[in-house]
Amino acid sequence: MKIERICIAGYRNDLRWTQCCVASIRHWYPEIRITLLKDEYRGAYDTSELETAWDVDIFDTSGRVFGWGMIKLEPLMASPGERILIVDSDILFLGPVLEEWDRYEEDFLVDNHYQPPGNVDAFYFSPDRLLNMDPEFILPDFVFNGGAVVALTGVLNRSDFDEFIAHGIGPGSLPQVRDQKVFRNSEQGVLNYVVFKLAQSGRLTVRGLKMQRWAGFQPPRSLRIRNLHSQSPYRFLLHYAGPKKTIFSANRNGHLLRYFEAAYYARLPNGRVRRQHDRVHRLLDILRKRKPWTQTI
Repeated sequence: MKIERICIAGYRNDLRWTQCCVASIRHWYPEIRITLLKDEYRGAYDTSELETAWDVDIFDTSGRVFGWGMIKLEPLMASPGERILIVDSDILFLGPVLEEWDRYEEDFLVDNHYQPPGNVDAFYFSPDRLLNMDPEFILPDFVFNGGAVVALTGVLNRSDFDEFIAHGIGPGSLPQVRDQKVFRNSEQGVLNYVVFKLAQSGRLTVRGLKMQRWAGFQPPRSLRIRNLHSQSPYRFLLHYAGPKKTIFSANRNGHLLRYFEAAYYARLPNGRVRRQHDRVHRLLDILRKRKPWTQTI
């Protein structure tokens, strides 16, 4: 089933990462629809340049403030029947990966990398408390990272999450996990439970695939820019999950971020001058402690 749209979840603080993500998508897919899941939890920000120069649209939501990962649930509940890929902004496309996934028919395709028990408890849910809440639930063989999920829209609806996520009332209020002793405070643990629970009941289908690799775990110089062509051997998404250095080159495999950032600026008027100007001001902001050296976005 063909993926028709890529949705990127972004905040104000990760706009540079979003720009690189978009440039990496367009490197392989000049025509695919790209939609920004724009969360203003960390403040309002301007995306008009992305929209105009890179043909990106903004997902229509009733509010603009969601908090950690919660906005990624919104497109799942859109009008039924569209096959979408939802990704975090700190992801790069290093090859034409969509064709690998288009041949599967399941409602959800998720990343099935093994997570040690400590990570499950820290970033997803408490298995013991989850089974105490729902004794009929069968713990799956794996959990999936929410940074990349292929989904058929309309399979899930808001009522599937209401028992586990409280949607705030009034402007600026955030959706919150109801029981944080069971689920960790992001969408990831709840989404894992809902998807696997409904798969076990037969309401939806799910398949685990190797979709991502973690940038910090890839050996230096193992991913080469010269291989970013139509026959790229890198048929996976590269995810820079976790704390990040504000200077791209200080991150492991930061050369790929710099490559796609250069591609981003190349589409802008006076892009080369703009990039150099922004680089100088970024360094000055770090030296003056207006921006952190390391950040979590």
